[in-house]
Amino acid sequence: MNEQSKVDTNSIKIIGLSMVIILIVGFSIFFFTIQSSKQILEKDVFFLHQSFLSQLDLDTDKIFIIGSSHVNAIDPNLIQEQLSNIKYDFDVYNLSLGGYSLEARSKTIDLIIDAKPKIIIFGISEDDFANELRKVDIKLETPKSIFPNPQDSFNYILTDSFLEKHDFLQSPRYFLMNALSIKFNSFNAGEIAIISENIPESKMPFFIPSEKNYVVMKNIDIRNDFDRKAYPISPLEDNKKLIIFKNMLEKFEENNIKVIIFTTPFNEVYFETYTGYNKKPFDEIIENISNEFDLEIHVLTEKYSKLEIWNDYQHIALGLPSKIYTEDITKIIIDEIKK
Repeated sequence: MNEQSKVDTNSIKIIGLSMVIILIVGFSIFFFTIQSSKQILEKDVFFLHQSFLSQLDLDTDKIFIIGSSHVNAIDPNLIQEQLSNIKYDFDVYNLSLGGYSLEARSKTIDLIIDAKPKIIIFGISEDDFANELRKVDIKLETPKSIFPNPQDSFNYILTDSFLEKHDFLQSPRYFLMNALSIKFNSFNAGEIAIISENIPESKMPFFIPSEKNYVVMKNIDIRNDFDRKAYPISPLEDNKKLIIFKNMLEKFEENNIKVIIFTTPFNEVYFETYTGYNKKPFDEIIENISNEFDLEIHVLTEKYSKLEIWNDYQHIALGLPSKIYTEDITKIIIDEIKK
């Protein structure tokens, strides 16, 4: 080997080593930044629940509506009024929080139980059980390279057990976008103090609506704006989100809290573009929950799909358009109370 070849080989090694070092340093910075953001977000959410729930009167009969932004349109004031008209005296609160996963919700479950609600109404959809943090592996044949493959390094470091402990690394982009959605769509740092001061007057303490939430969109506009990434639902025996959900139901059961479960509605545009590969596993999850806990799951998934009441493909517009949704939830509550 001549001197020039030796120099070229050494240069390649130095470049390769430099790339590895840069990768490790960049990953470390990213890791700690996202981890810190996650911890701050969880503390904010926990603080909101603690501030709200700790101020409620423990001697009143309460109904809590729980779920993602899909249940934002349910009006707790209207439910309370309609129940009062037939002599059911409940304080009704909608605790929905957009982008809030079952895992994150489970971390506030003890606070919810300590507030002593009589009834929990839980809105769920296939999104709650989808494995959005684990992308489907697509293996492509790539030419051999003299440089180290970053993906191989990540696959070696990020084992399943490591990813389970640091879930945000399974899909950092998903976590970051999810965090931003919660932080800026549901509340922001400046609004936390405002929300706390207004508790317990607010019946929807974690959702601050804007004018756009009241707009009814035409289907043609919903189609044009439609942007959805579908993630697969893991099988029953491997679905960790189902385990988390069942643990929550068990805790409610242990504390004599009645649970009502319904599936949240979607616009027909969603079903036009929907591949349907999650329908069977979601139906299996519903059936499994129903059988194990002896619960009727109230299916509203397609009930309003063709009505002109939609803000987008998955959210019913607030105000008058949502009245039918709220009234149906009220009927479900009444039927369940009478059982």
